[in-house]
Amino acid sequence: MENLISGLVGHPIPLVILALFLLFFSLSRMVKLMRGAIMSRVEGLFDQVLFRNTGASLLFGLMLTSVVQSSSATTSLVVPLAGAGILSLERVFPYTLGANMGTTVTAILAAFSTGNAVAVTVALSHFVFNAFGVMIFLPLKVLPISMARGVAEFACRSRNHTIGILVALASCIIVPLLIVLLR
Repeated sequence: MENLISGLVGHPIPLVILALFLLFFSLSRMVKLMRGAIMSRVEGLFDQVLFRNTGASLLFGLMLTSVVQSSSATTSLVVPLAGAGILSLERVFPYTLGANMGTTVTAILAAFSTGNAVAVTVALSHFVFNAFGVMIFLPLKVLPISMARGVAEFACRSRNHTIGILVALASCIIVPLLIVLLR
């Protein structure tokens, strides 16, 4: 194993592929473990307390992300729970919106610590932008949820469909990046 890793150092593409493989493998194992070990115990806690309604889910996502200061970390916490069937997409959606608002807390704290009016203005603008996003998308949650379900069902039909979705997503990142770099 050590020889394999030392041979990959300096070659980022194989490392990225290995990292993605390990990520997906770990997530699939975690989902299976959670389903078997704690589904019955945790399901009641999540349904009755943390995700009992839209407001509680949104507030939980906002507060947890404010504390952890990483929406990626807090969002990835609920992915295995959704994969195990403990949480529904309707319960995770407001949590994710709250997590997006929670990311602004870090910027606001940093801006207030500088005492610079421009920094505070930018940080508060970031918060207002996310708050307006919540006000727009929360009432219209049927649209993004149905789109997510449609893409997920399409991707689950076959491996080729999954690869097609990943290529489409990657091209949305790579093409604009190439345009910017080649200017």
